[in-house]
Order: sequence, then structure tokens, then C-alpha cells
Amino acid sequence: MGTLRMSKLSLDVKKIKGWSPEKKRRFVMLTAIMRDLIVHNKLLLYVATPEAEDEFLLAGGNTMRLTFSTLLMGKLCEMAKFIHNEGLRKDPALTPPMRTKLDELYGLFEANDSRVRKLFDFVRNKLAFHYEHMDDIEPMLEAELDALPSFDMFLSETDSANEVYAGTTEISWNLIIGKMGELGFRGERAQLIRELLSVILKSTAILREFSSDYAAEMLPRGAITAEESRPIEVKHLSEINLPFFFLPDDRRGKRHDEH
Repeated sequence: MGTLRMSKLSLDVKKIKGWSPEKKRRFVMLTAIMRDLIVHNKLLLYVATPEAEDEFLLAGGNTMRLTFSTLLMGKLCEMAKFIHNEGLRKDPALTPPMRTKLDELYGLFEANDSRVRKLFDFVRNKLAFHYEHMDDIEPMLEAELDALPSFDMFLSETDSANEVYAGTTEISWNLIIGKMGELGFRGERAQLIRELLSVILKSTAILREFSSDYAAEMLPRGAITAEESRPIEVKHLSEINLPFFFLPDDRRGKRHDEH
């Protein structure tokens, strides 16, 4: 455990009443980007990596790592498109640090030869969000399914939402690894997955830092009041492992119902 100091900042909405609807939307969307990036980034970092070679635990962790990775890649695509469509790169009010971050973002997502953008677009369109029928993915899925020695599923004896569809996860990872090879990424499977996670986290950091700086620059002077910071006790990242499996607990359901 350690101590984290937090302070509450309050924006006086009356100070921005004169903003145009477009500017208000931009501010809210930038804060939404930061919110989603922080939450999805935490989920990816929190995934438990069991030391024991238990196939159930490994399959559960692998499934969560895939799901959080694909969702974050899809989110990053949408966020980069928002930044582009808003024309923020042409904003004369950009500070040098913000312009540097946008240049990094451009290199990752907007350059015509960007393999990151092509990979993330592939994941977004084929694996992250969409379930509707797409003819072009049929031969990909068929090839990966036919290549599996078995399509494994791990099911619990009770209806406890602990099912793991390891075969589906394996197919998805194989499609991503295959696309990485097609785009010029090189290395063994484990190395490619590590590189993918590194690119995801780097992209997340760039977008979060830019959105934070830009949103702060939008605010007029005197619009924010800050309370004195106070400490809260929190765990270190190394102390957190988000498990896949759990036993149902009526108390958790009651706490959710209360909200």
C-alpha cells in the first residue's frame, strides 16, 4: 500500500456559458477521451498473470488481455479520428508540447504508411466492436478455425459467468498476429504480443496527455477552484491482479443495486 494525494477541482460553469455549442462539445468529448483511456488502460494493466501453468487461469487471463486490448485499440481509432476531424492540428493556439504530441499521434495514426493505424483499424472493424456479417472476414475465420487442433471451451458447473471460450480467443489472437506479420512487424508470437501492448500503452499516453493539455488550455483564467489535496491509501500497481474467475457474492449485487 502507498499514499496518493488527490485534490478536487471544480469548474465554474457560469464562466463558460458564452462558449459556442461546438466548443462545449469539444471540451466534454476531450474529458470523455481521458476518462475512457484511463479506465481501459487500468483494465489492461490489471490483468492477472498467473505464475502457475494452470490452463484455466492462463485461458482466463489471455481472454481478458485480448478483450481489453481490442477494445482499447478500437477506442484509440475513434479518438484519433475525433482529433483529426476537429482540425486540432491546425489550431494556432497549440503550445509547442501539444504540437509535439500531435505530431507523434499523426505518425502513429494518420500517416499513409502507418502500420499502427492499419492494424488498429483492422482490429476495430473486425474484432473489437462489430458483430454484423462481413464477407471479407469469412475466409480468415474459416482458415483459423480449420487450423485449430481443437476448439476449447472451459465451462463452470454452475451458471456463474466464469465460462472461457478459449478457442474464440485463440482465433482472434491468431488473426491479430497474422495481420501484424502482414504489415511488417517481426518476431515470435510472444514478442509480437509484447510489442502490441507497448504500442497500445504508448498511444494511450500520447492521447491522454494531449487531451489533458488541450482541455486545460481551453479554460478561461479563474474558472477553476481547487480544494487542498488530501491523501488516500491505494495499492501499488504490482499489488493488483484482476482475476477472471470469481465466486458469486450476493453482497456485491446488492451494492450495485443500491446505486
